[in-house]
Amino acid sequence: MSVNKYYFASTTTTAGTTRRPATVADPVYVRERVDPTTQVVRSLIGGPTNWLRPVVRSSFPTGTQLAKGVTALTPDDQNKLTVPLNDKAENVGHTKCDEMAAQLLFTLQSLTPAVEEVELRAGGTRLCSLTESRAATVAARGSEDHPDYLYFIDGEHRLARMSSGEDTRADPVPGALGDGTKALRSVAVAHDEHMAAGVTIDGKALYVGSMVTGSSLGEPVLRSTGATESDRLTAPSWDGQGDLWVADRDPGAPRLLLLQKGGGTPVAVRTPSLDGRINAVRVAADGVRIALVVEKDGKQALLLGRIERDQKPGEQQPTVSVQELRSATPELEQVTAVSWAGDSRLVVVGRESGGVEQVQYVQSDGSVPEAGTLPGLTEVQSIAASEDSEAPLFATSKNGLLWLPGGSGWRTLKETASAVLYPG
Repeated sequence: MSVNKYYFASTTTTAGTTRRPATVADPVYVRERVDPTTQVVRSLIGGPTNWLRPVVRSSFPTGTQLAKGVTALTPDDQNKLTVPLNDKAENVGHTKCDEMAAQLLFTLQSLTPAVEEVELRAGGTRLCSLTESRAATVAARGSEDHPDYLYFIDGEHRLARMSSGEDTRADPVPGALGDGTKALRSVAVAHDEHMAAGVTIDGKALYVGSMVTGSSLGEPVLRSTGATESDRLTAPSWDGQGDLWVADRDPGAPRLLLLQKGGGTPVAVRTPSLDGRINAVRVAADGVRIALVVEKDGKQALLLGRIERDQKPGEQQPTVSVQELRSATPELEQVTAVSWAGDSRLVVVGRESGGVEQVQYVQSDGSVPEAGTLPGLTEVQSIAASEDSEAPLFATSKNGLLWLPGGSGWRTLKETASAVLYPG
């Protein structure tokens, strides 16, 4: 069975901020019927998988293991799991101990939601204990912010939004991206839902603005000189650190770009293993994993890469690269839309060779979960899932804006919409 282990993104946020460290899911397989709890705890303490290792850290001190003689770990009748560790963990500080406990709690809840508390012990003494309610104050799991709204581009090419609850009334967003000043083709909303980025309908210009009444756009933060619409800017994507990602598909100068905090001089992202042209960009909230739809020889594949950042003291810009791109959907020849849909899961629209278009979930390690296939759609233009697994799926097609209520088929919600998105 697939289980998510949790580590911390090793990228540092802006100095002086009090943001909690962001956790990154690292899916591994454990044997379902052979004490999976103890297996996954040993695996977590042992460290991340090789692919993720360069961009994450663990709060378990080097050399930490389960205490000698521990053969099985079982939660007590209060749903608390006690984890005895060897002497390498005896002298950890309180902050580190809380982080270790958060890694364990998030990992164990990926296996069984019944575990509500983790207690760490070493050398016969209690180091710390962490409950489910307090874990959220120690570390951020996925996006720190649950979406207040669902966003879409309406029939007048404006950015509109509606409550992510039962209310389906929609209104243009406050500010210039919602007032129709610029006709929009694609949009991304920052995780905090204060800022948004929009690409004009011809694909030439990227604007960033705040969603506040009366706000203006100013000059575009990026321009493409591609000859045709399909040779210009992709839809943008925000990571959880507030940085904006976009690809310029100009055949004369194809680039993957990062705009720090949505502005400034664009950082050209190195892509040493890229073979093809980027047609879509989706960055995970943790800022260390990126999904790219890449076109080569008439086929479109979904690739996942690891984002590595290195900023040397005194340098204005970091060196950023996407490393070890790997296929997430080897059986699909034409991937047309993708969205992150959880800590280690994406929802993908595509079709196999000679097949019909299908909508399915895939894990970030390329495996397909048991309940992976969803009701099919045709001519999908965009799909929106949230890293908050409780939020419903939405899509746009020739029929407008559709949504997928639990356990039923797709239903048309609005007749006109060309792109749909959650924050990110």
